Amino acid sequence: SSEMLLDSWREEIINTFGITPVAHYGAIEKVCFMHQFEDSHRYYETPEYGLTEFERRELGDYQIVATGFINPYMPLIRYRTEDYVHLADKKDSHGRQIIKKITGRSTDILESYTNAYLPGVNFYSWIDKSVPGVGMFQIIQEADKSIKFKYVKTQEHSLETKKQISEGLKARLGDLNINIE
Repeated sequence: SSEMLLDSWREEIINTFGITPVAHYGAIEKVCFMHQFEDSHRYYETPEYGLTEFERRELGDYQIVATGFINPYMPLIRYRTEDYVHLADKKDSHGRQIIKKITGRSTDILESYTNAYLPGVNFYSWIDKSVPGVGMFQIIQEADKSIKFKYVKTQEHSLETKKQISEGLKARLGDLNINIE
């Protein structure tokens, strides 16, 4: 996830390079995507990427709850991202929600042996790029920090796959109890 492009950064980019920057928001879980246009600080939904819902909180902002259309590794339905936004009063001319401000993710996904928090990109991109033989996967961390890694094998699965998963998890999370299924 990303936060809004700060006004001071925008002005400096315009003054230095003579271009108007735009920003985008994309959940690494590949469930939703939003973008800006040059003439606006607001974000606009991209519905072909996924179905995005906004769940109101007592604080007055909204949690992004999304169903992605493009992630074959870990398809998520009505995934509560724990990313929060402030909505504009009006929708665009196509009926899509306009987002005034993105405040970002409120939690991280996994906690390492050293108490460091690791975002999902650390795991999704590593599996996608480096570990053949994994069709879909799920990572569960228990209260004691132990890890359960469940995955579906593909045709590319080999004896190396489980070893690569184990080594990758240890490299990222440290000396935790890891169970691979």
